[in-house]
Amino acid sequence: MIVDRSISIDASAEETFRRCLDIPFVGACLPGAQDIREDTPDTYRGSFSIRVGPVAVSLQGTVRVIETDPDGRVAVLRLEGSDRRIGGDVAGDMRIKVVEHSATGCRLDVHTDVTISGKLGQFGRAVIVKKADQITEAFVQEFSRQLAAVRTPADLVAAQAAPGPVTPAAAPTAPAASTAPQPAPAMTAILPSNLRMFLRA
Repeated sequence: MIVDRSISIDASAEETFRRCLDIPFVGACLPGAQDIREDTPDTYRGSFSIRVGPVAVSLQGTVRVIETDPDGRVAVLRLEGSDRRIGGDVAGDMRIKVVEHSATGCRLDVHTDVTISGKLGQFGRAVIVKKADQITEAFVQEFSRQLAAVRTPADLVAAQAAPGPVTPAAAPTAPAASTAPQPAPAMTAILPSNLRMFLRA
């Protein structure tokens, strides 16, 4: 069973990807997940409770980080759980990819491929697919909300430092021609030289 979801997030791609590797944080965003605790490096244990139709399902299992690609911002989580009361198992991979949009925004792509066996698999594909779709949608929405609530100072600095629209500088303009009247030449300057001598005598 495959479920795909994407959501835009108002946080840096770096911070978003870092949170994807924080399994307790991821677990807090997954509806029904409880008591997520570290077992060994990259492996966590916890429980997951959901209701499928009229039946309450309680899975005990593990989440393991089986692949990380910091350059591509891709992480793959292996999910495994079982409900001993009902008799059934759930196993699958959740592939998370973070695509950068800007210094302060990105897109989170979640691809989930899960196999359900035992009595859990007898609920009917349509019912299970609908429930898985609801869980995945709720997860990406809650992940976005939780991330916005815990944005780090580095994210806030990046948001403030993000370049805004550039306004082109105005082209230099030539100095305007002066319209002030020029002073008239002195009267003596325009008289014949012999007349100027007569006036000075």
